Amino acid sequence: MIVVIEHNASLGGVPLHQRLADAVPELVAAVLDRLVEDLPAYAQLPREELGGDISRIIERNLRVFAEMVRTGGPAAPEALATLSEAVVQRAEEGVPIEAVLNAHHLGVQVSLDYLAGFAEPEDLASVIEINRGPAPLPARCHGCRGGSVLPGAAGGVR
Repeated sequence: MIVVIEHNASLGGVPLHQRLADAVPELVAAVLDRLVEDLPAYAQLPREELGGDISRIIERNLRVFAEMVRTGGPAAPEALATLSEAVVQRAEEGVPIEAVLNAHHLGVQVSLDYLAGFAEPEDLASVIEINRGPAPLPARCHGCRGGSVLPGAAGGVR
């Protein structure tokens, strides 16, 4: 199931997409911390990769997520292609595909937890909408060029 958050949803009177976009630097750090804490495959990556390429991917994905929230629709095809390239790159580095997909889910969950911190009593409808099911970006990304990742399974992708 893909959840589409109403593009006009807000918390505390501020549109969700704006809250996300404004918090990208803070969220990148929070997501990176959670990746290292919760996913052993990411904890084993070199610090320079985490602070460089992985941080850039997190930032790009958060911006895509904020745009999806803004429009209420799916990610743009070019955004999915970029995400797919990052998935393939992690697979080529031997990061298990389930860790990559879990990382995307974790990033959205950190974002949703951040948004929930702004909820006020009158925001009940938005909070319900946010928490109705799996987040849209990871759900949409499960099909991203999967064929190009899976054939490499014998070459290091677990």
